[in-house]
Amino acid sequence: MKVKEETSTHVKEYFFVAAQRQKQELIAQGRQIADLSIGNPDLPPPAEVVSAFHSNVSLPGVHGYQSNAGNAAFLHSAISWYQRFFDVKLQGHSQVLPLQGSRQGILQLSQLLLSSGDQVLVPDPGYPSYAFGARMMGASTLPYSLRADEHFLPDLQKIEQQDLSRVKIMWVNYPHMPTGAGGTCETFESLVAFAHKHKILLVNDNAYALVRNNNPLSILAVPGADEVALELNSLSKNYHLAGWRLGFLAGNADVIARLARLKSHLDSGIALPLQLAAARALDLGYQWFAPMSNQYRQRAQWALQLAQAMGCVPAGGELGMFLWVKMPETGMSAEEFANALLHKAGVLVAPGSLFGSQGEGHLRISLCAPQETFILAMENILNSPLFNSKLN
Repeated sequence: MKVKEETSTHVKEYFFVAAQRQKQELIAQGRQIADLSIGNPDLPPPAEVVSAFHSNVSLPGVHGYQSNAGNAAFLHSAISWYQRFFDVKLQGHSQVLPLQGSRQGILQLSQLLLSSGDQVLVPDPGYPSYAFGARMMGASTLPYSLRADEHFLPDLQKIEQQDLSRVKIMWVNYPHMPTGAGGTCETFESLVAFAHKHKILLVNDNAYALVRNNNPLSILAVPGADEVALELNSLSKNYHLAGWRLGFLAGNADVIARLARLKSHLDSGIALPLQLAAARALDLGYQWFAPMSNQYRQRAQWALQLAQAMGCVPAGGELGMFLWVKMPETGMSAEEFANALLHKAGVLVAPGSLFGSQGEGHLRISLCAPQETFILAMENILNSPLFNSKLN
């Protein structure tokens, strides 16, 4: 069977796949590579969560198939989490659905809601999976620009100048990846009003809700939001459980019920010991996030020093686990510059163009690495002919 050319090419050319392969080839040649490219948390998860998993995985009767609707303990903890951190009172289990990571939610919502001829509003710059989910279903994207001079918030008046009659979903992402910008209560209120006006499903990808963020916001706090909005939540970033593949969807009960029916054909629930461990994570308070965020803030300072050594300047906000920087004037594209950094300086970062046309001329530096990696990156930069020759 022939795979669609566009989708096949997108997967084949995905930057991180090629970059990681090139990294391993360079290591095999004896090079020391400082990898600051991926948002893969290296810090340990909460000890209480690991202990809960150990305790529950040894119990009898926990290894069978689970309901896609989720275990009661997990659902209760998710509802309490919203109340505790966002002052949002969800209306029972019908407004929560467990996911095997929030990326699963992006793709399965696309499967549920999109078909050929539909359109999707996606942020530029933004997470590539939003656009991939649309293309996977034969839909097209309408990128909306996020600009530094507008604090990386959507210009809804400009968006409304377009024909929105075929738009089914608008993806938003605050705290924003890759820029680290935060949303505002006023912006969320405007987005909810926009979604009501144009009958568009609004989905906020809230994966970085509590990372370096002392003022977490939920779009579901806006009155009437649960009529038009959903929110994706991830335990990968907030609790350093990326490999466990745990997340959940909250908000509009009708779409959640429809997605649960689709998921009954697509997967068989999340292992019960994982759900019980996730419930333990969601029960933690700010005592977990304060030291974690402080570690990321320290790493952000190291990343800033590295960026300055490369001639870059900070160009984003201060939330999440990345530093968004503007490249020096080199005559190179962001991808060319990132490739030169890898091959000539032994430093791997993400080119901003990976996240859309507005990311051109920028780099994303991950904070998911220990101090030793930042020290190696700085040494590699200072000793690199790439910078000694002024990037020629």
